[in-house]
Amino acid sequence: MYHFIINLKARSGRGKQIWFLVEKTLKEKGIPYCSYFTKYPSHASELAKQLSLHTEPRNIIAVGGDGTVNEVINGLIPNDNITLGYIPAGSSNDLARSLSISPLPLNALETILNSKNILLHDIGKLECNELKRNFMVSCGIGFDAAICHEAMTSKIKKVFNKLKLGKLTYVGIALKQLLFYQPQYGTITLDNMKKFEFSNILFISIQNHKYEGGGFMFCPDAKAVDQILDVCIIENIPKLKILSLLPSAFKGNHIKHRGVHVMKGRQIEIQMEKPLAVHVDGEPCGMQNSINISCNPKKIQFLTN
Repeated sequence: MYHFIINLKARSGRGKQIWFLVEKTLKEKGIPYCSYFTKYPSHASELAKQLSLHTEPRNIIAVGGDGTVNEVINGLIPNDNITLGYIPAGSSNDLARSLSISPLPLNALETILNSKNILLHDIGKLECNELKRNFMVSCGIGFDAAICHEAMTSKIKKVFNKLKLGKLTYVGIALKQLLFYQPQYGTITLDNMKKFEFSNILFISIQNHKYEGGGFMFCPDAKAVDQILDVCIIENIPKLKILSLLPSAFKGNHIKHRGVHVMKGRQIEIQMEKPLAVHVDGEPCGMQNSINISCNPKKIQFLTN
């Protein structure tokens, strides 16, 4: 049985259009399914938790953006009876991009219905104070997270999404944030052994997958199956140079620039001089100055090509 958790409001209502196509195909093929619609923030987590409490095998399919998948995995109780699938309907869809899931909804559905491979996917874990959040794609602190925070409340984003120009929202917000953002001193400790200090950090991205932020390949070698997290630190780079560096990150060529550092670790501890914006899979997690990131020992089964 397929259980679909659907965010109809994804990408300013595109989720509703995509579900219409998916449901029509399911009915035509006579595929048994149940559908559940999110009605408020974190509702997908509640639905996923309820579904994963049952003992019979279940395929739980998220229909929405990376944020919808994030809510689902933060509600799921991983066990051998649960398999996760994904039909992308968001603005960035970095998870789909990383896993080569088609952006075309019916092609993504075919992958789910005919999948012959189950990927044992790592789940990242962010901990800070009393906050604990899982992530599939990435988490970060600093400039990139500040963009996510502002985008969540941006009225312009809704307009651009309707015009199918959603990425322009992030470009505009990024330019604004870059103008006023103040880099900070911070330290990173890997696996409780290696400690690194940086004087002017723009942002730190910790990744399960190579892509984040709508296609930026900040960690070109990241793999979501090795229980190792990849870390990208951007520091001590003039703001004008950032404007030329960021486009090179779409190809992963930013790592050739001075001031860009890529590391790996199973346990990452970050301490910043002052509280900065934090995100998981593009979802805001408040302002924090101390965060710990690791991989959950329990993986999740994921339907792939």
